[in-house]
Amino acid sequence: MKKYILLFTAVAALLVTSCTVQEGTEPGNDIYPHVVMTLSQPSLPYDLDSDTAVRVTANDATTDVYYFVEKTETKKARNLIPEAYADYVIANGQKLSMTTSSFDGSQVCDFVAQGLGGDNTLTAVAVSGGVKHMASKTFFGIKWNTIATGSYTFAKAAIAQRAGGTTIPATLQQRDDQPGTYRFKDLFGPTYSLVFTILDGYVGEDSGGVYRYIRVEPQAIGLTYGTYGGISVRDLGYWQGDDAYVTDYGYEGGIYDDNSAFLMVQYYVSAGSLGYGYDLFELD
Repeated sequence: MKKYILLFTAVAALLVTSCTVQEGTEPGNDIYPHVVMTLSQPSLPYDLDSDTAVRVTANDATTDVYYFVEKTETKKARNLIPEAYADYVIANGQKLSMTTSSFDGSQVCDFVAQGLGGDNTLTAVAVSGGVKHMASKTFFGIKWNTIATGSYTFAKAAIAQRAGGTTIPATLQQRDDQPGTYRFKDLFGPTYSLVFTILDGYVGEDSGGVYRYIRVEPQAIGLTYGTYGGISVRDLGYWQGDDAYVTDYGYEGGIYDDNSAFLMVQYYVSAGSLGYGYDLFELD
């Protein structure tokens, strides 16, 4: 198996490419090139928010395949008819490397497109002589920017025991396309982050300084509590079904200007509450 690293400067997306031939398949009888593209979720440690696994399959009439990815908005702005866009992909895209000089009807090319923030269009063009066939897929990637690192302290011992300690290292990230959305990346384990949002119009101040109110929507954390099953977390407003618990009754969470934060949250299972209190994020 051959592996290739392809860098597309148009979107600064890293592609890890692996192209293989499946043995024991008879070539087809197509006279025109044809290409199919499929997208799927990659395995860890790839970023499931902004990376996508791509499979490109071409028929035996295809001699070459070209690949290109760009923002969907940019593609629409080009306003090219399909034939013209196929030519654009050939001229500006990456020729996919295969393990044989021609396709045999079973040859595929697999790679992972990484770092795709926002709405993207991925396009493959199969070529044979002057004949072309194009296939496209769209992928919306969520890009997170790291803004602080520090330590996260759990208020509840039951959660600390399952999360790896009362105080553990944590990385605070901000969503690129929604600046009011934050997460503590993989706080509870791979793919299980703690997400919170800014509550517009609500500001408080205490001995730590000025802070903006936050909300923690109900979310699973990937941990379990005995025979009671999966644990989830939420703020007290969601728990009580009354936003006033956060906005008026003094049970708010907040994030300071330096990105340190406190979260008034309740942990719970389907059978009931595991308790509530102030989780803290302190900077390194």
